[in-house]
Formats: sequence, structure tokens, C-alpha cells
Amino acid sequence: MGKSILSYEFMIHRLSARFSSDIHMKHRTFLLILLCPFLFSSCRDTPVKVQEDRVEYMEDFTKIINKVADGSMSSSDAAKKIKAHGKKGEELLKRTEASVKDLSPEQRKALEDKYVEKHMKAFKEYVQAVEKLKQSGRATQELADAIENMKE
Repeated sequence: MGKSILSYEFMIHRLSARFSSDIHMKHRTFLLILLCPFLFSSCRDTPVKVQEDRVEYMEDFTKIINKVADGSMSSSDAAKKIKAHGKKGEELLKRTEASVKDLSPEQRKALEDKYVEKHMKAFKEYVQAVEKLKQSGRATQELADAIENMKE
């Protein structure tokens, strides 16, 4: 998600605080110019950014499942993470709807075509992780319920 201009100002202040006061303003101005493109582009979702976030969301979810399957995370801890991850999914769903509402059918199709392979790859990896989890015997009802109640 985008950061507010105030948070960038704070970051610039922290970075430039290390310099002496006579060159402080030069560096502060330089850092502000350097970060300027991010100040304005990161505040608004684009359909492409949202699609990339959707792929990342599924990849993150798959990582949680894989950690349970390989024993590096407990099923209970994973259930908690999945519940929190589900809330991110609800937000992502709203962002997805908002990002494509003004697109023409042709633009939507082009966006879908551009990301279909990435979405399918992420989904395939998710299915493999679930199979790995089933075979590991580490799945619990708590984890199954968390997955079942997840959005997106």
C-alpha cells in the first residue's frame, strides 16, 4: 500500500538527521526529489498493481501452508495468520473491484490475459501445498476452518 507524504517526510528527516546541519537541507532536498515519484504514484491503486498484489497474496498464503506442512509452523499459529491474511483478502477484493470498475471489457480482458499465467501458477502452487499438508498429517480442524472461512 502507499505511504502518506507525512511518512515520507519523516523518513527523509530520519535519513538526513545523520548529516551536519550545514548540509542537512541539501540532502533533505535531494532525498525529497529522489522519492518524489513514489510520493504520488504509490498513493493510488492501478489495475496492474492490484493484480500483482493478488498474486503475492496467494503466494504468501501458500507459504503459510507450506510452513505447516514442513513443520516449521504450528497449525494453530498458521490458523491465526490465515485469519489475519483473510482480512487482507477482503481488502484486496475491494481494491480489485475498485481498480477495474472503470475499465472497458477490452481492457479487462487484456489485464486478465496478462495475469492469467501468474494467477494459475500461484493457484497450482497453492494446490500442491495443500496436498503436501494433507500428506504431512499436520492439518487440524482449526486450520481447516481458518482456510474455509477465508476470503479471496
